Amino acid sequence: MASIHNRKLIAALAKELKAKDPEIEELKDAYLYSIVSLQV
Repeated sequence: MASIHNRKLIAALAKELKAKDPEIEELKDAYLYSIVSLQV
């Protein structure tokens, strides 16, 4: 019973992460850009 619940939980979390992925990529790009800017 617990394994079924865990699978559903993991699926829900994976879906949520996938939805946030573009936002995370955008933040990473902004962070890398700011580091490069500071080095110049």
